[in-house]
Amino acid sequence: MSSATPSLRLSQLQMDWLRPARARLLRIAGIGGATTVLDLGCGWGLTTADLAERSEVNVVGMDISPTMVENARANLPERLRDRVQFVQNSPDSIELPDRSVDIVFTQCAMMWMADVPSVLSECQRVLKPNGRLAMIEPDYGGMMEWPETICTREIWIDCLVRAGADPMIGRKLAVHLNELGWEHEVYFLDRYEAGLAEAIEFLAELDTTEQQRQQLLLAQKLMTEGSRAQPAHVVHLPFWMYVARHG
Repeated sequence: MSSATPSLRLSQLQMDWLRPARARLLRIAGIGGATTVLDLGCGWGLTTADLAERSEVNVVGMDISPTMVENARANLPERLRDRVQFVQNSPDSIELPDRSVDIVFTQCAMMWMADVPSVLSECQRVLKPNGRLAMIEPDYGGMMEWPETICTREIWIDCLVRAGADPMIGRKLAVHLNELGWEHEVYFLDRYEAGLAEAIEFLAELDTTEQQRQQLLLAQKLMTEGSRAQPAHVVHLPFWMYVARHG
C-alpha cells in the first residue's frame, strides 16, 4: 500500500464530497447495530472520526504509515477519544483478533493496496459472523468529461499508476470478491454533481510531467468559468460502493 495520502485540506474536501455516499453505504451495512468498526487505510483520521460521530460505535483507524497514524491521533476531537483508537499496521496482516469487527470500512484506500486478495482475506478473518465489508472506491477508467479541453482522465490514470495505485480498482473489486466467495451488492451515486476545479489539486500532489502540468492549468482555468450552479463543463468520476458479506 502506498503512503500517497492527500494533504489534510484535500482529504477534508474528499471526505465532504463523499459524505452522502458514505452515509448511504453505512446505513446499508448496518452501522446502527454495530459495536466495532475498522477504518482500513484511515489516513488523516477524518473519516474515522466521522464513523464515530454517526453511531455510538468503537472505531479503530488503521494505516500503514506511522506518520499518518500520529497525525490522525493529533486531529481526533477530544470528545471521541474514549471510542476511537489509531494503530499502525499492514492491511494484509491486520493485528486484530478473529471475528472481532462488525464492519470493515474503506474509502479510496483499496486502490493503494498492493495485494487486494490478501487484504480481502484479512477482512474476512476479522469480521464477525454476518459482518459487513463496506467500500467506496473510484474508477478513473470510467471518468466522463466535457468539453475535451478540460479532459484529465489519461493524466489521472498515468500519474496514479506511476504512484503505485490502481486507478480502475472500482470495477475490479467485484471480480476479487467473487473469486474469494463474498456475497456483495454494488451501488452508485444516485445523482450527478459537477466536478470542481479543486479536484485537479489532487493531481498536483502527484508526480506530473511539465506537459501534464500545463494541461492541468488550462483545465483548471476553464473549470472556473461559469458559476457553480451553472458550470460550463461536465466532469463525473464514478465511485463503486460495495457492501459485502462472506458466505
